[in-house]
Amino acid sequence: METKVDLVNAPPHYTESEIECKDGIKAALKGCKDSYMGWCLGNTIKYIWRFAFKGDPLEDLKKASFYLTEAIGRYEELYTDYGNLTRKK
Repeated sequence: METKVDLVNAPPHYTESEIECKDGIKAALKGCKDSYMGWCLGNTIKYIWRFAFKGDPLEDLKKASFYLTEAIGRYEELYTDYGNLTRKK
């Protein structure tokens, strides 16, 4: 009997390692205080996580680069003291 893959709750391209992608993202972004930056960084991690397991690897890496560039731009909008994350006034 063939095992059915659950593409909604446990897609294989997110469960290929010892921890699931969503758990890795949650741990990595625990300290992120800006929702848009967190969303961008989460997408960056997601696309890097799955690039070798789903579709076109180069496309996923380009998407990761796009979202990382967005996160950097957001960071620059919000913070002046890059070491202390001091918000711009």
